[in-house]
Amino acid sequence: VTWYLLYSDVARFVIGDVRARATALLQEHEVSLNEMWHALKILPTMTETATSYPGGSSREMYNGNALHQWHAHSDLKWLAQQNVVNALETLIHHQAFTSLEEFCSWVGELNAHLSAVHVDKTVQPGAFDHKRLPLVMWGGVYVQWLLSEADRAAPAFHSIADRLVNEVRSDASGDAIGYERAPNKGRARVEKKQKDYASPGLHIIHEALDLMPGCFAKVLRADLGHDTVHEILDDSPDADPGAATLVLGRICASDPESIEVALSAVKRAVEEGQAQCSSALVEPSATSSFDDERQEDLKAIEESLSLLRQISKHHLCEMRSLSHPPPRMMLAAAAICTLLGLGPSQGKKARNLSERGMQDSWMTFIKFISGHQSPSTFISLFEEFDKDIVSEDEVAQVEPIVKNKDFQPPAATKHRLSQATLEGTFVRPLCMWVRAIYGYARRHLAASAAARHRSSGALGATGNLLASVALPAAGASSSTSSGTGAASGEAVTAATAAQRPLIVAALVLWTGASDELLSQAGDRLLAAGADAVVSRRFDRLELGGARELLVEGLTAARRARVLPEEPAPPAGAVSSEKAQLLFDIRKCKTGHTGDLLCAGGLLDLVRGSIVCTTEEQVRQVFELAMRLTVKHDGCEVVRIKNGFHTPAVGGYCDLKLFLFVTKDGHDDGVKVYHICELQVHLKAFLDC
Repeated sequence: VTWYLLYSDVARFVIGDVRARATALLQEHEVSLNEMWHALKILPTMTETATSYPGGSSREMYNGNALHQWHAHSDLKWLAQQNVVNALETLIHHQAFTSLEEFCSWVGELNAHLSAVHVDKTVQPGAFDHKRLPLVMWGGVYVQWLLSEADRAAPAFHSIADRLVNEVRSDASGDAIGYERAPNKGRARVEKKQKDYASPGLHIIHEALDLMPGCFAKVLRADLGHDTVHEILDDSPDADPGAATLVLGRICASDPESIEVALSAVKRAVEEGQAQCSSALVEPSATSSFDDERQEDLKAIEESLSLLRQISKHHLCEMRSLSHPPPRMMLAAAAICTLLGLGPSQGKKARNLSERGMQDSWMTFIKFISGHQSPSTFISLFEEFDKDIVSEDEVAQVEPIVKNKDFQPPAATKHRLSQATLEGTFVRPLCMWVRAIYGYARRHLAASAAARHRSSGALGATGNLLASVALPAAGASSSTSSGTGAASGEAVTAATAAQRPLIVAALVLWTGASDELLSQAGDRLLAAGADAVVSRRFDRLELGGARELLVEGLTAARRARVLPEEPAPPAGAVSSEKAQLLFDIRKCKTGHTGDLLCAGGLLDLVRGSIVCTTEEQVRQVFELAMRLTVKHDGCEVVRIKNGFHTPAVGGYCDLKLFLFVTKDGHDDGVKVYHICELQVHLKAFLDC
């Protein structure tokens, strides 16, 4: 019955019963396995610990791994330097590719996959994506090379395992022992599993910038082990420059100065955030007044309306007939849709300026024109627009449009009706109107905020100060007013501190990081300006650990600023195929070349199993393997995982020996260095 349920569609209708039955079966097996383990006499004490590293006291950690394929092959200069010529030469010599044609075919397959999974409308179908393809190639080439090394190391490894079995079999005990060769792991499996061995920094950065779009604008890395801070920006088309800043630091007992780098990163984030806000909020000079600036804005609005009144029915018909409008027209349409409340609400996020988002805004704008075919009706909507109710959200949505280099009012023209004429007669007043409304609304919102601060005493002794926006009135020359004293400077600092992007400090805890060190570091980071400090151990970031850390940090930061809760993008919002592609690209953009080698954490690309009948045979295999040396045998044991010492969850036990295999390249002259896994099983446990 159980097998029928598992292999038929019936199981989905009784999923609770299936889980209950599966749990009962596992518990039964666990009881039997634990009874067998308690009966063992040799294997539990064969090693002092469950995991050990022969000769490992002198072996340095690599990307958080005590053992990594890097320990076998060391640095790969062609990969670190991303040298195409040397890379191609190495890949062919190591038999990853047989020829230049095969390499080019592989690159072509990568480009086709990139175009299918991660669509970029700016790249013509079938064309090479010159911006992203090199990143995908460098992000995946190590896997290709590593698989070729596994293919070259496999014969030597299997020969050594056969020799061990034959030596044990030569004993006249008569008990059966055998060896089973497992096929090498394939590329798809390696690409999927490599994430489990990514460095803590790669885990966190990939989650923050690739899988939680819109949550973080940039990452300041202060965890690279040196005294410089590395900046990584969200360069996606929908990046939000006002999103939070993530400061990535570490706490390491052997490097107490590492927290100083994180502190400098937080201070830098505070300064950059204040500078970003100060471009919006500045102190007024003693001779300037808000009323004068508002009059300039009102004058610009009226000028745009006077030009709008010249629009004829022919202009409206011409606009509706455009199939490929230029960028300026589409930007103007997107801004008007926002200000007039057309189309779906964008919330606090900037309007989507991707090609798809712009097309959606354009279609909404054309439907709007079609519903107002009379010029007088169309123009009246702009004349009656209430500029005093424009919200902060709408200003935030229009801001990237106004600042776009393509959003400049075109010159007026009196030639025949054409696209150029249409831009000058129709689009020019629309651009002017949007820019004037934007400037007025920014200043109006700043005045309202200053009034609220005055009423609550937030501006202190200079309560009569009015924070004005550093945006010149439309048509006026650009200028920035200067401050009038220390008190006014404090007022603006308070305003910018409240409005600057959130700063989340995420600390990776390495071995030896104590609670006292973490507490001291957290206090100092908060005092420096971080809105929240969160932490995780370096080995607790996979399987959703990085996401939990970031969501926790964002939630705490918003609460500290007394901001409303905003749910993070749901897990799985990015498809698995696209996430894998973004991961390969991200490996090239973390500031740490070691992240390109995360697939090297897999030590079982080449593997095989020895099945023993008795404890004595397992012990003999172990002792014979421990005698192997690189000098005489071309291999040596570099890690021992004795599951008989400490059984795994569920009760199963086996012995895993990781062998560092070296082999002279008799065929190609290129030596192999690879770590392989030899599993040693006790038949009674396998049969249970």
